[in-house]
Amino acid sequence: CRAASGFARWSATGDAEGLQQLRNAAEWMERRNFHFYTSVQYSWLVEAAAAEGDVDAARRYAAHVLRRAREGERLGEAAACRSLAKLAAQRRDFGLSRRWLQRAETSAGWRGSLRDAALNLAARSELLAQQGQGEAARETAVEAAEKLQALGMRWHAEQAIRLVAGTPVICANDEIALP
Repeated sequence: CRAASGFARWSATGDAEGLQQLRNAAEWMERRNFHFYTSVQYSWLVEAAAAEGDVDAARRYAAHVLRRAREGERLGEAAACRSLAKLAAQRRDFGLSRRWLQRAETSAGWRGSLRDAALNLAARSELLAQQGQGEAARETAVEAAEKLQALGMRWHAEQAIRLVAGTPVICANDEIALP
């Protein structure tokens, strides 16, 4: 619970104390050899490290997630791979970015996760936009937003559109439309 609470605080506000709370909780679990769905907490740490541009930390945390995936616990795998794809794209290594996103898509497929599949589409749209493929990015963002909206993930749907097209317009029927 402390890990989830810390990640939520960091995600919502950038609160450094929230991120430290997440780190402390993950370290606490590690010291006690606790492995119950730890790939999720470590995927959050990968996301935070990638957002901060800390390549070494992102790789270190990702190693934990990927080790857990090899052991059969894949809940955080797609999220960690998406973060690594975004980190590679920030460094303009689009080949590596595509490989990480493909792994995220494969992981979502193995688990049958509609959530991760939709979030992977949103990440794909962002990566396409960074590569100057505006129309493909826009089409992918719309598809991602529709899938996220159908899953009740309104905030994520709005973010998917906002990343490639500016501020979205929310229609009366709660559908997302491009400006």
